[in-house]
Amino acid sequence: MKQPRIRISGAIVAQDTQATIGPVLDNLRTFCDEVVVVDGGSRDATTDIAASKPDVRLYRRPFDGDIGAQKNFAFDQCFGEWILMLDTDELLGGRGCRHLRSLTRV
Repeated sequence: MKQPRIRISGAIVAQDTQATIGPVLDNLRTFCDEVVVVDGGSRDATTDIAASKPDVRLYRRPFDGDIGAQKNFAFDQCFGEWILMLDTDELLGGRGCRHLRSLTRV
C-alpha cells in the first residue's frame, strides 16, 4: 500500500514545557501531516503529554546546551517536503494557518 505524501512536518524542541506543549501540538496537528517532538530531558510531564497525542513522534535526546544541534536532530527526523519549527509557546492561526497548505503545493 502506498504511503500518503508528507508535505508539511511540524517540529518542536522541548524541555520542561508541560504548561504549553499540549495546545501547541494540537495546533500543529490541524495543518501538519506529521509532528515531531524532541525532548531534551524534561523532569515534568512534557513527554507524557507529547506521547499521549495521536500521530506525534517523540524522541528523547539529552540537551547539551546546543539548541542548534537539537533543532537539526528534529529536522533529521522529519519526512516532510516542508518543515515548520515552532517554539513550545507558539500557536499558528489566522490567515497564515488557513493558507499554509496552499502555499506549500508545488
